[in-house]
Amino acid sequence: MGLYFGMIVIWVLGAFRGTFTRPALICCGVFMLGLAFGRVLSFIVDGQPHWLLIVYAVLEVFFGVLALVLL
Repeated sequence: MGLYFGMIVIWVLGAFRGTFTRPALICCGVFMLGLAFGRVLSFIVDGQPHWLLIVYAVLEVFFGVLALVLL
């Protein structure tokens, strides 16, 4: 739980303070792409997922890439 709280603090600070914007975007990009990687790995191991999980995976990749592009 402590790790998630730390990420939330970085994201909020990044939204309101320019000095934290870059670390917040890096943190967000790594987090979202990590979620997407795990979800795709789950698709491979477990087989065809529910359609909503596919939507989540697409959104995670989109927002992860977007965060890295905004750098």
